[in-house]
Amino acid sequence: MFLLNIVVINGSKRKGNTYNLIKKIEKYYLSNNKDISFNYINLGEYNISTCLGCEVCIKSDKCPFDTKDDVNKIMNQLNDSDGIILSSPVYLEQVSGLLKTFIDRTCRWFHRPELICKPILIVSTTASSGLKRTTKYLESVAVQWGAVPVGIVKRKVYNYNNAFDSKEKKVLDNFINFNIKNYNPSFYQLTMFQVQRVLANKVIKIDKEFWNEKKWMNKIYYYDRNVPYIKKIYAKLFFKMLNNRIQPVKKS
Repeated sequence: MFLLNIVVINGSKRKGNTYNLIKKIEKYYLSNNKDISFNYINLGEYNISTCLGCEVCIKSDKCPFDTKDDVNKIMNQLNDSDGIILSSPVYLEQVSGLLKTFIDRTCRWFHRPELICKPILIVSTTASSGLKRTTKYLESVAVQWGAVPVGIVKRKVYNYNNAFDSKEKKVLDNFINFNIKNYNPSFYQLTMFQVQRVLANKVIKIDKEFWNEKKWMNKIYYYDRNVPYIKKIYAKLFFKMLNNRIQPVKKS
């Protein structure tokens, strides 16, 4: 079954090389299935305030800017999607400042993930270097949101106009046909899940309530039916070790 509602985060103020690569991906999909909709969020067109680092969103699930800018609107669109394309050009070996500002504002999702097992396709372009560092960071963000990074499409200056090769087509097909029931989470995903689980268990009350409500507190991953035995053992041992080390936060 195809994903029907794809939300695209364009992390550039311009509609340049990265945007054009996404349009090329859209054309590839639409040539095979006309029912897919692409909804673009060009971050440069939104009001996104810089995170204050006040931790109010972590402790209360609210932000001082909730009614003053567009971040909640963007987060709701991501929540309502079937899949996400997360993109950024490389700026000084990393994502754009615009995208990083938005990501900082999603901090509550590390503690109380909302994009559970949504597939995320990473897209990035560069004039020279930094692709590996940038795409790796975006993959880690996807995992901390509770989503699944299913692959990367990237370009450098010398191959901007290249057609998709067989490997890239496989990535694109895996994204649009993603089914969590067939997914085997990585060791990194299992590790981050255990870190978030320990924080919920020992540190922040609102996290614990959220995780208990979702019935994740005794799991090793959001969906664990396809997790191999060796990974299950690893996840259980890692949780036990970390949970024993972290002391509960005492109420003042």
